[in-house]
Amino acid sequence: MGLIYLFMELLIIGIVFLGIIRLGAYAIDHGRQVEEMKKFKKNLKKFDLDKERKADMDAQDSKWGKHKI
Repeated sequence: MGLIYLFMELLIIGIVFLGIIRLGAYAIDHGRQVEEMKKFKKNLKKFDLDKERKADMDAQDSKWGKHKI
């Protein structure tokens, strides 16, 4: 009887240990995903600002400094 209880305890400890490892891997993966999304948003915002500045420069007449429109 004692051997069965020992086996069950080891099985439960092993399952808990694997669950903790899986949870940690998920947390690391999710954290990496959040950081990549922050970096993507920052780059997208920078791209939009650069595109706006370029469009403003293209819309100005070089001779008078006013809009061509």
